[in-house]
Amino acid sequence: MDPTSEKLIRLCEWRWLLIATSLVLLLSSLPYIVAYSAQTPVQIFNGAIFDRQDYAVHLATMHLGERGEWAYRMRFTSESQQGAYVKLGYILLGHLARVLGVSLPLTYQISRLVFGAFACLGIYAWAAQCFTEVGWRRMAFLMAVLGAGLGWLQLIFGWLPQKDISPIDFWLIDGYVFFGILALPHFSAVTALLAGMLVGGISYLRRPARWKWLAVALAAVILQIIQPYAPVLADAGLLGAFAVVWLQRGKVDSRGVAYLFALAAVQAPLLVYNVIILTADPNWRTFVSQNVTLSPPLIYYIWGYGLLWLFAILGVIAWLIRGWKTHAVAWKSPEIPPLAAALVWVAVALLLAYSPADLQRRFMHAFTLPLALLATAGLREVISPWVDNYLSSWFVRRKIMAAVILVVVISMTSLMLGIGNGIYVLKRPAALFDPVELVRAADWLAAHANPDDTVLSTEQSGQLIAGRSGLSVYLGHPIETLDYGKKSAHVAALFSGADGGAWLEESGVRWVVCGPTDQQTDCNITPALPLVTAYDQGNVTIFQVVP
Repeated sequence: MDPTSEKLIRLCEWRWLLIATSLVLLLSSLPYIVAYSAQTPVQIFNGAIFDRQDYAVHLATMHLGERGEWAYRMRFTSESQQGAYVKLGYILLGHLARVLGVSLPLTYQISRLVFGAFACLGIYAWAAQCFTEVGWRRMAFLMAVLGAGLGWLQLIFGWLPQKDISPIDFWLIDGYVFFGILALPHFSAVTALLAGMLVGGISYLRRPARWKWLAVALAAVILQIIQPYAPVLADAGLLGAFAVVWLQRGKVDSRGVAYLFALAAVQAPLLVYNVIILTADPNWRTFVSQNVTLSPPLIYYIWGYGLLWLFAILGVIAWLIRGWKTHAVAWKSPEIPPLAAALVWVAVALLLAYSPADLQRRFMHAFTLPLALLATAGLREVISPWVDNYLSSWFVRRKIMAAVILVVVISMTSLMLGIGNGIYVLKRPAALFDPVELVRAADWLAAHANPDDTVLSTEQSGQLIAGRSGLSVYLGHPIETLDYGKKSAHVAALFSGADGGAWLEESGVRWVVCGPTDQQTDCNITPALPLVTAYDQGNVTIFQVVP
């Protein structure tokens, strides 16, 4: 096989990919369809199936774009801030919503589906680089997109290494392609761009062209704008692919070295800008100190990717043994560079997941993607030949059925996330549905408050207000609310009557909302400074702070 030949996707594959992607997007949309249908005159779906906190942050950020702004300012804290050109993805979506005249929640859902489709396309394109046979490409795609771990077995049998940590495939959105498609649009955009960088780089290796480098460089820059630390995964994968090609050819290609250095140079300016912003500004330093996402014990990652680990390890061992037996002839295969990229991605992600960095588990982004490619190699190189040689002809004739069952088992958690949550939202849980009177109060604030005013409420109310009105809130997010612990205590003491709120005037707060979710703290406000009742409807009261 010509190592420079391109791995083309045939027409029949495009038809299959369109159907498969549509079904994946439908499964990811099922909980939302049911939730919006389950709304009542007194209960309104807040728009998030998972991670309501971050959903509110992203909607509040989109409000900035809708107002015509480009610089990002944290909307879940009361401190005055100088805008910074970070987190521009959702600001851009806000601008797009304004131009198209589409509501922000609808824009959010449309972008979730569009970026999810691009992620699926990028994943299949990388699978096509790794495998010539259509069947194995499809297997790799399904395991990468839908694959997860054995968390469902852990829950059934209570196999939890630590009682305070549940199985990661039910909460680590970053680590799974389907979970990302279901929950957060920018996760799918990051996955699509990572896959695009690798596909473009590998395509360049096979048939160099300047436009391919430009495409990869553009993807890297956009990726930095959305998620500054994410390009390291694709960069590491490309380095692995280039290194393998150099080994195959027996020399280091100066053009390839220049390619990698130029790619790094393109990423350097934004990297330097982000470092300066996060270290020089005191508000951002506080943000960074609170943005701690450490990895769970390693056993959770083992359970969390289950059978994918087993087949991936078999695949790597099989290639090593074949290369040794054939005196490295197997290593001349054009499939090795893209698989090497997947292997390096896996290794680097695991190293970073236990590095001294505070963002440890963020580096496990879309980990099912490279792991599924290696797992498919294991199925093709080890499991399939073993079935052909050692099992009965009855089983061999039913390999397709066995493959379907295997995909279902590996995808069980994803199926539960889609179908199970579609059933769960029928109960209208309080975490997902807000009282209509609180929604109306948020809309009243959007119409009457100054865009730069700060609103104080309890945390869940703050998420609704910031996401629905775009106003900044005093409390609402463990990371984006600066000095989160102190502000949580202030709010609890204010609503319980233990604190008169003398600090309100200096806090920058202009409105105080006491509503249904705030009744859990009794809402016994005894202010030490004047509060004027500006809104009183149903169970919601809004006070205006008078300096």
